[in-house]
Amino acid sequence: QKACGKDNIACIQAFARQHVKYFSGNSKYHLTFFIKTENVVGTGRFAGAVVNMYTSKNEWFPVCPYVGTVPWTKQGFYFKTDAKTNADGRSYIRLRLLNATGKAWFDDVKLREISE
Repeated sequence: QKACGKDNIACIQAFARQHVKYFSGNSKYHLTFFIKTENVVGTGRFAGAVVNMYTSKNEWFPVCPYVGTVPWTKQGFYFKTDAKTNADGRSYIRLRLLNATGKAWFDDVKLREISE
């Protein structure tokens, strides 16, 4: 637990991270997953269940994090990489509960490169 939020409320900063060494530069990807949340309440700014990716820049999906109680729901996002992707070898995908209390589950996470 860590103090977070404007009133320093105790909250859990939990995440699972997978390094992705095979991201290609100047490519398009589709990330899909199932998410379920239970009593997720934000305790600060940009709070809830989110997907955080780093290719050559730090990206967050969705723009408004998942909050509340949501049954298993399939979600997906498209994103593009640029020429600098994986130049530093630290690309990753994180599934996070950020600045929030409650529970979040992610399942069947799939990453596919899309041909253009």
